Amino acid sequence: MTRINRPRSEYRRHPMWAAFYHQRRHSEVRGIAWKLTFPAWLEIWTRSGKAHLRGRGAGKYVMARYGDRGPYTVSNVSIVRWEVNARDGNLGRKRSAQARANISAARRYSWANDKTFRKRRLAAQLKYYAALRAFD
Repeated sequence: MTRINRPRSEYRRHPMWAAFYHQRRHSEVRGIAWKLTFPAWLEIWTRSGKAHLRGRGAGKYVMARYGDRGPYTVSNVSIVRWEVNARDGNLGRKRSAQARANISAARRYSWANDKTFRKRRLAAQLKYYAALRAFD
């Protein structure tokens, strides 16, 4: 790993600084030690070739710790798809009976079957199409 010899204030001008800062702060809030410098963090993302695809949600890439254990260090992280990290984090986790019941109830309820929701969606679509016609 090459060390970039720049004053610390210059890191803040880098386009990826905000992403580094937020990831570091989020790990601190979760109580996970952070032992990566900005240049080390940037090199991990650059080498992965996925820096432009980083983020939360399906199809995005995240920096994951091996086995979700230990601090964020160069030797303890890898860049993986968000889905893989979410799956690995839930492996072996047992949910309580109440949690399973809550999940089941939430899946039974569908916003698509809610009449109020359908009315609001239709009204929004009509406004949208009316606005498009106004520009023609």
